[in-house]
Amino acid sequence: MKIRSLTFAFILGLSAVSAHGQTDLVEGANSITPFQPGDLLVEQIGNGTAAVTSNGAPIFLDEFNPNGTLVQSFMLPDVGNGTSGNLAIIEGSAGSDALMTISSNGQYIAFSGYSANVGGSTSITSAASSSIPRVVGTLSVNGNLNIESLGSSAYGANNIRSAYSSNDGSQIWAAGANGTTGGIWVDNGGSPTQLGAGVGNGSVNAAGGQLFSSNKASIVAIGSGEPTTAGQTINSTLITPSGGNLGQFFFVDQNGSPTPNVLYVANNAANTSAILKYSLTSGNFITGTWTADGCISIGGLGNATNGTLDITGYEHPNGNVTIYGTASSGSAVFDFLDSTDMGTVSGTATSIITAPSNELFRSVVVVPEPAETAALLGGGMLAFACWRRRRKSQANLLNPSASAMPDDLKSDRA
Repeated sequence: MKIRSLTFAFILGLSAVSAHGQTDLVEGANSITPFQPGDLLVEQIGNGTAAVTSNGAPIFLDEFNPNGTLVQSFMLPDVGNGTSGNLAIIEGSAGSDALMTISSNGQYIAFSGYSANVGGSTSITSAASSSIPRVVGTLSVNGNLNIESLGSSAYGANNIRSAYSSNDGSQIWAAGANGTTGGIWVDNGGSPTQLGAGVGNGSVNAAGGQLFSSNKASIVAIGSGEPTTAGQTINSTLITPSGGNLGQFFFVDQNGSPTPNVLYVANNAANTSAILKYSLTSGNFITGTWTADGCISIGGLGNATNGTLDITGYEHPNGNVTIYGTASSGSAVFDFLDSTDMGTVSGTATSIITAPSNELFRSVVVVPEPAETAALLGGGMLAFACWRRRRKSQANLLNPSASAMPDDLKSDRA
């Protein structure tokens, strides 16, 4: 199974989170449990009690097994104000935000968001970044949470949508709404730099050592490799589908190819082409020719436009590709199997998880099998740990002693 956009198990008893610093995993008397290989990790907005509004809501990572049964849930820091140096990662109701990714070597999951107190009086996306900074964060396989502010300029009065981390966690790229303060930014350990305002405004990811972004209407390669300096331009445009409103994307190395040669893209346009597939038909994967290999609707999975904001997936040894995604309404997680190799995509998307009231599903990744994690990390042991906690309890993980594992989560997995 070749992995391009998947995730591992992390976290998290937190003592404190400060700007430009890391917080180590706190191991106490509470029971901790690793994420299970093959399970889904879903980025979910809202606590299930208060309605999700543009003023901000907490972010949870929910672990589900593949049949959709909830295993456990934990919350990222949700108390903060960038002007006082205390950073949080929260999200609002914006339908294009909260796209998480995993670094190419699988060691860092990356987030984006806003640093403000939940439920304030101001819409977080329309607020100036001088008052509500846009932030990026990583969570390592060792349980270290790092949150960085992108300063008082990035994505001013607009959306930050996606983040991607380098293999060592020292750089975090972000994509967000265009304009003079938008596009692609990179944070180098607390030193944010705008790569370019017009090079990507939808999502950001990397494959084969190359940084890519969605420009909403196209998928583009940015600069050369994974650039960290200003003045970057679009290296090449891979695809520009007619009427596309593109979100997350991922690559697959089919038929033993050493580099990406199949591309899957989430389409959130008001049409029925929710999952787009492309195959590399000539040249290299950065500047070569990508040819459309069909599209699939996700049907009526909670959204009238049948669109999807986020997808991820993996290739099986037999060449089949399993895809997971979220309905653009945030109401459901679906799965889909493409058994056509580099041929025209076919199959049926099926809803596997439905979001409860006052919750939105924005992004999904997959816990790899041990063989894949060992290969990605050179055979080393992964330090997986996660606080078990009651579903949507109000206990803040900034206070680990308040989050003891409840009895109802001690039973065996379904």
